[in-house]
Amino acid sequence: MTENYHSFAISTLGCKVNQYESQVIREQLSAAGCREDSNSPHLVVINSCAVTARAEAKTRKSIRRWLRRAPRARVVITGCGLTYSESQNRSLWEIIPPHRRGELPLDTGRDGLWGITFSADHSRAFVKVQNGCDSFCSYCVIPFLRGGPVSRPLEEAAREVTGLVRNGYREIVLTGINLGAYGRDEPGGPTDLVDLVPINNQVSYEIVELEGQIDLALAADLAGITVNQLYQLNPAFNRWATPPDGPHRLLLPRGKAAQ
Repeated sequence: MTENYHSFAISTLGCKVNQYESQVIREQLSAAGCREDSNSPHLVVINSCAVTARAEAKTRKSIRRWLRRAPRARVVITGCGLTYSESQNRSLWEIIPPHRRGELPLDTGRDGLWGITFSADHSRAFVKVQNGCDSFCSYCVIPFLRGGPVSRPLEEAAREVTGLVRNGYREIVLTGINLGAYGRDEPGGPTDLVDLVPINNQVSYEIVELEGQIDLALAADLAGITVNQLYQLNPAFNRWATPPDGPHRLLLPRGKAAQ
């Protein structure tokens, strides 16, 4: 299939997980011999979002814009926005004329979008370590679109992070649909997400870039770890934060956390 697509462009809407998955698609297409060209692509990939009505509207706007911008290109839709639109009987495919509809010549199953070696357009690199959610909050549709929690094996994620660090990235952002669910689906009980951090004692890099004031207790709860474990993630936490037995607040100066 890729022999029909000599060039491609990717439009990503939504969260860091979508950004990561777009990067997986980018690297797979490049490995298949396609070159990225946003000016005259043969294939346009729209990685859609449905977390809000506004996100869905932006997805539809992006599709129409690319149909005009690249009149000879085939257009492919993937992501949560597509799944949601089909569940509502108003598929995003309906926007695209049948002769303009493309097909992604890759393994794009939700459990298959893992593994990157660089991060396009970012000084930091996102690493997806978890997918799916089973919280079923009343205001959120994502569990219906992403399915239940799926955790990435620590060893596999560690190899990816180590490779990114060796490729020059000094800031790695661990991301997922619900990091608090990390490890719950693993045999034998939860795996400690903090174990991902000290991957290589010879390499020093930031896990997150923080600005302003953050509630450490909330952040720790969302990550499924304790406040003390959160303090251990980065030496900068200890430098700028109040002690763990004090108010669980973290105040960092603007810019990257101090090393």
